[in-house]
Amino acid sequence: MDTHSADLLKDQLILFRQSVSEAAKNLSGPSGPGSWHAGAPFAEKCRIRNLLHSSPLSPEEKTLFLQEYHRSVEELDTLLDKYGQVYRDLLLVELGNQVHAYHAETCLSSHWCDNACARRGRERRELIGELLEHLSSHYPLSALEALVATIDDNAVLDEAVTPDHGSSEGFRSQGLLTGCGPEPDAYYCGETKPSARHV
Repeated sequence: MDTHSADLLKDQLILFRQSVSEAAKNLSGPSGPGSWHAGAPFAEKCRIRNLLHSSPLSPEEKTLFLQEYHRSVEELDTLLDKYGQVYRDLLLVELGNQVHAYHAETCLSSHWCDNACARRGRERRELIGELLEHLSSHYPLSALEALVATIDDNAVLDEAVTPDHGSSEGFRSQGLLTGCGPEPDAYYCGETKPSARHV
């Protein structure tokens, strides 16, 4: 049993439940602008899915965690059904913000060899795919999908990783730098530059 992985998953599942509850609270009553992120439950959903896929857990542990994960997913789906257009409109704004932040992080990771920025960009790209999956049948998103595909194509190529979720065409590579350093005949990019938060 990998205790660290199990503890991390437990913590992330708690955060997922809390983010769903927070979304329900804000959707059911007035909330100030910018007081919460409509896409937070979907970000937690993506993180847990990745952890479930990559963590060295026993089959019994994985089954228990999957059951808890699916319970929270069902609660999130219930929120989408209950608040419908209201919630989707908020998620559409969030999607646009995430795409622009992904563009910025991809540029920074390419230009400055900013590895932390690259990691955030990969996580953000998966969230974008998740939101596109939920919204593409309700809004005309072809232009936004084309922009995301262009960002993917122009990113620095690393190992191609195809996610389970994304636009109708998917994206061909995470396209974000995973490493940078003083290797023979390689450009040494020097000090990592701080990246600005865009959301």
